[in-house]
Amino acid sequence: MSRRIGSLDMQLYASPHYLKIHEEPRGCADLIKHECIRFTGEEDSPKWHLKGPKGEHTIEVSGRISLNNMLLVRELALAGQGIALMPYYLCTEDVQTGRLIPILKNWLLVLAQFI
Repeated sequence: MSRRIGSLDMQLYASPHYLKIHEEPRGCADLIKHECIRFTGEEDSPKWHLKGPKGEHTIEVSGRISLNNMLLVRELALAGQGIALMPYYLCTEDVQTGRLIPILKNWLLVLAQFI
């Protein structure tokens, strides 16, 4: 028998500096026009699978930066290098202090469920 004990939700974030230079995306399709910082993890896929008010969408994102270290993804997002898909817990303080801004707030990725 197994029981779900939690999940790791992820949100899209960008720095105020990045959004000052680039228009904020209004929908998932707009991500194609942006520099996206990708976390590679175990696979290097240029696709983000997002869930939102209009269902699920798979978006093929582009960007020059692809990393396997989430802390470096965060640092590059803070430095204004693009939009990043990161866990809430990693960005809470940065959002509170205005260093990062959540974008497309109704869209998120549920990365993993813990059983």
